Amino acid sequence: MKNKFTKHLIIFLVALNFVCIYFLMRPHRGPHKPPKITDVIVFNKETKLKIDKKEEAHFNQMAIFSRKIKAIRGKIYLSQKHDADKIDYDSYFEEISENQKELEKLRFQYFTDIKNLCNVKQQKELDLFIKRMLEHESIRRPKGK
Repeated sequence: MKNKFTKHLIIFLVALNFVCIYFLMRPHRGPHKPPKITDVIVFNKETKLKIDKKEEAHFNQMAIFSRKIKAIRGKIYLSQKHDADKIDYDSYFEEISENQKELEKLRFQYFTDIKNLCNVKQQKELDLFIKRMLEHESIRRPKGK
């Protein structure tokens, strides 16, 4: 009986090792990136290159403003003087609002530029893409939930 139990235990542990190795070796998903417009809508080669360049520049600009907002939030929430005047915090909130306003202007200008490169059919597809993006943005949840 003892020998049979040991045999089953060894088989189980070997199988468990294979399962663990499989999960360690499989390709991992990278960070989530939104789909590229050129992956969703079909463009000719020249237009695709223009849009890809605009998209890269757009996301770089967006990252700058996002980092600014994150830094300001850090100043607010990690501040050691939580009993400070409300005026100090109001200036931070106004700064966040200004950066958020610039982000929205960038997004609007980006989609306007893309729309100007599209034909009528592509503009309709782009409108659907924007609608889906806005719907997705409204249901975002915090990580881990």
